[in-house]
Amino acid sequence: MLNKKTAEQAKDAVHKRYERLLKNLAELGEGDLAERYLGSIAHLYDPHTSYFSAESFQEFNVSVSLKLYGIGAILGVEDDQCVVKEVVLGGPADLARQLKANDKIISVAQGTGEPVEVLGMNLRKIVGMIRGAKGTQVRLVIQPAGATDSSSRKEIVITRDLVKINSSRARAAVFDVPDAAGVNQPIGVITLPGFYASDEGDTDADQDRPIASRDVERLITQLKAQNIQALVLDLRRNGGGVLNEAIEIAGLFVNKGPIVQVKAYDGDIQVASDNKEKIAYAGPLAVLVDRFSASASEIVAGALQNYGRAVIIGDSATHGKGSVQQIYNMRQSPNLARAAGKTGGAKFTIQKFYLPSGESTQLKGVVPDIVLPSVDDFIPGIGEASLSHSLVWDKIRSSYFDGAPLDPKVLTPLRQASLERQGKLEEFSWLRRNIDWFKARVDQKLVSVNLADRRAQKTSDDAFRKQMKAEREVIAKSDFSFKEFRLTPATPKPKPEKKTEEKAEGDEDDEDPADDESDTYAKADVHLRESLRVLGDAIRLGRNKEHWASNRAPLTANGG
Repeated sequence: MLNKKTAEQAKDAVHKRYERLLKNLAELGEGDLAERYLGSIAHLYDPHTSYFSAESFQEFNVSVSLKLYGIGAILGVEDDQCVVKEVVLGGPADLARQLKANDKIISVAQGTGEPVEVLGMNLRKIVGMIRGAKGTQVRLVIQPAGATDSSSRKEIVITRDLVKINSSRARAAVFDVPDAAGVNQPIGVITLPGFYASDEGDTDADQDRPIASRDVERLITQLKAQNIQALVLDLRRNGGGVLNEAIEIAGLFVNKGPIVQVKAYDGDIQVASDNKEKIAYAGPLAVLVDRFSASASEIVAGALQNYGRAVIIGDSATHGKGSVQQIYNMRQSPNLARAAGKTGGAKFTIQKFYLPSGESTQLKGVVPDIVLPSVDDFIPGIGEASLSHSLVWDKIRSSYFDGAPLDPKVLTPLRQASLERQGKLEEFSWLRRNIDWFKARVDQKLVSVNLADRRAQKTSDDAFRKQMKAEREVIAKSDFSFKEFRLTPATPKPKPEKKTEEKAEGDEDDEDPADDESDTYAKADVHLRESLRVLGDAIRLGRNKEHWASNRAPLTANGG
């Protein structure tokens, strides 16, 4: 039986959740309702045709350009209070030195206007009030972090300016990977979270505008200066972005030629090519993907696979989004051209893309050359095939390109060596046990309402998680050392506030072991570790011409 205190705590928690749900429903505005209604109609055509409210359209533009005008603070809501989660390095708030992580924002005022209390307000509305035109001022009344007196207040004034979201830009590192003789080989890793680009009309004077292809090329230059012997392009959880950036990035690794074919609704086919003679990196290359690698990520991975330029490593397949969308700003409509305030937008599916070989990535995605065990393959609802009204898979004629998939003479020994490691290394045993546990929970269709059974299940699950965490810490001790390279300084993570409430009995520490790594590279990242080893094998094969399938070493290109 539940004791009285625990029962009251449970009732209070459920009550707060329902109150928050009702409050959120009550705060839905006209734009939110229009977005849901029109979005539902749009999704009848295909999963990616949609309508954006003015606020959602603004957020979409921020995600593509990685810039906005505001104060440079990442906000969250805790117990109906707006809390500063992070201050963006180099942003107006950081330069003003007045706002800190864990400060609570009590009210917001525009310039000399009256302050508006934001307690209990929807986070999107608070963000909208704080953002604004460049050069304008916003006044914040805050409760400083760590203040012992909850009534403590401080007013600060910040002038809005351009904020660049550097945490979502490409970054790199050089890992020291020992070969068979124990000698360290420097292997580079470039992590690309998305295919972003500044607006075409960008007037920033500096040359540090967020453009994915330029960022990747700059990182390649830095890594080559470290004498890397191979490179991993990490596209995991990269959902795509600007199509032209995918073409440019693929072109950094191959000589000029087709990268993607695009078919319009009327059947017209256009071939988008890289036209640059010189390539940025010609050494051994691997592309790391997962089920969340979609759209532009699949173009890059698929094109490099078609050319035999890289070994693709990861989950059983990528996401499978092989369609192209066009963004339409509703202000372009004559009826809304002079509308006051912000307008929304729409996203229409207008084309399908195909790899140089003519195969579509729609539904099927890109199938890696070396498949690693992954929990992603068992998460329900992941992948284009799980979405309603998805477009079908098809194939068109191949374009002419100077390349072919990896020769079995190269791929077979790389795949065989990886399979052997998957069978004997403890990290893969640990990974498979995690996957099996997750599968069992997904497949569990009945849940007992008997309290004793539920407690026994929780005790068992907590013990398993605790054991897996301990084993992960042991595996992490053998992580390859690395040196990180960034185009901009990393934003330091704020220290969490000291907890004043005691943990409830039976609560476990849910902190992920990767969380104590600032925001660089996770501990015991099995897929990344194996990708580095595969490239180590490719380097070894390249030293013996008997293993070459052409006039150059495996996974390399002419030029560069």
